[in-house]
Amino acid sequence: MKHYDHVEWIFYKNNVLSEEKMIEMEEHLYYCDECLETFLSLIDENEVEEAIKLISEEFTNKIMDEIEKVEYLPRVRTNRTNRRYKEILTYYIAVASVTIVLTVGGFFTRLVDTVPIVVQSSPIVDNKELPNKVADISGKIVNKTSDFINRIEISNIKEDGNERKK
Repeated sequence: MKHYDHVEWIFYKNNVLSEEKMIEMEEHLYYCDECLETFLSLIDENEVEEAIKLISEEFTNKIMDEIEKVEYLPRVRTNRTNRRYKEILTYYIAVASVTIVLTVGGFFTRLVDTVPIVVQSSPIVDNKELPNKVADISGKIVNKTSDFINRIEISNIKEDGNERKK
């Protein structure tokens, strides 16, 4: 993302730039907190007081009245099939995560097994037994993911049992 510097924001504030450039910079302010902070730092107390004079005393009351007139849409109830799809999606995400971890874990296990052989042949490093930390981490991730999937399946079984009792 291209950021604008302090001088460009001064030009923007003083309305010196072309209309296209002004619109481009204004749209940038919607997405960039850093540039928004720079722009807001250029606003002084006199400008704030002038803006307060431009806003009528009834402004807040009018806005609040308009908000009260807004009709809210009723909440859409989720039915059982939507919940089931979300559960299936969660299950597939968990399975995909395990698959990725197993794939990456296998690669790094071979890499970690190969590195000590190369290190042992090097005269610079002491020959020590290096632990296979990558495989340990992969195993922990697989175990936690498996526990997560089991908890989802158990909660689904309990929910199905409770729905049948009703």
